[in-house]
Amino acid sequence: MDASRLAAKTTRRYDLEGMPDEEFERMCARLVRIEFPLAVRPASTGDGGADVRLPGADDTTERSWQAKHFPKRIHWDKCKESLERCRRVWDPRHYTFCFPRRLSEKEQKTFDRHFRNSEVDIEVDHWNAEELEARLDGSELGQGVAHTFFEDPALDKERMARAFRAQGPLDTTGDALERMLPVGDFLRREDAYFFYPATTHQTGGPAPPPTPGTVMSVAHIEGSTTSRVDAVPRDEEALERYGPEITLRTTADEAGERAAELLRPVFERGEPVRLQHGEGSGLDVSFTNVPPALEHLVAEHEGGGYVELGATEPTPPPPPAALASTSARRDRSRASRPGRPARAWWPGSA
Repeated sequence: MDASRLAAKTTRRYDLEGMPDEEFERMCARLVRIEFPLAVRPASTGDGGADVRLPGADDTTERSWQAKHFPKRIHWDKCKESLERCRRVWDPRHYTFCFPRRLSEKEQKTFDRHFRNSEVDIEVDHWNAEELEARLDGSELGQGVAHTFFEDPALDKERMARAFRAQGPLDTTGDALERMLPVGDFLRREDAYFFYPATTHQTGGPAPPPTPGTVMSVAHIEGSTTSRVDAVPRDEEALERYGPEITLRTTADEAGERAAELLRPVFERGEPVRLQHGEGSGLDVSFTNVPPALEHLVAEHEGGGYVELGATEPTPPPPPAALASTSARRDRSRASRPGRPARAWWPGSA
């Protein structure tokens, strides 16, 4: 091979056929929203014939998508039933099936016979494996979806390259800004459900407020420098699946009683509170539901640190004993309102 020639770069191949049905449906929904950000997932997708719909004017439906995860034989009767249900419930102008593989020539003719005949008066088409893979690779947001649903060695190589870039020279302010670029590049494409704005500031000095819409922040303090990452949901589905859920447990001793008293203003007046947790503090904190990119970080450092609970709606105060196992979940209305998010500091914090 001529050394001056570069090998052709091909589209990545993803195991769409091997995905669980629900994961395939979720992935298709995320890809739809890249191109159609106003598309929504119906509250119940089991009886409406549409996994995603694009609302039109006056409560109409411009377009609907239905994921059909048929890795082998396509069940045409089920496809026709879904289209009929969707037309009764949503009456779309355009209907798109999503299949995890290419259709054979025979299958394409069958598709045309069922859905592109004189009796079907709306546009019906499909996204096959080739189309889905092109959308996964075709944009940074698409690559974020790919990273969320697939293990990809090529993406891991890109992560390594970013790590090397982040360890460049640091002699000037320009170098500092240059070092921040690969970090921002990594966070921008980390997953399909959240944005992750990051900041760095002097510990104890002026700090930028959380990004509007933030539902959880994680900060790491090392010496005189504090680094923080905010999690901002891209849409309501992100909160439905990954809205932060925090469990607080006080210990059955004097330290636990003090922790319970410090928590009381949260329940009585909805006031924010910042508490130490871990050994000797009287308070154990566990995060049972967090944004995907923060999951590993939270799991590694649940043993101790500081947690700050943002302002919430007041709730009837539980008795001290009840605080031994209190689950504090931020519902969607609270999480989407401006205000102080849940924040956590890890060992070494002050």
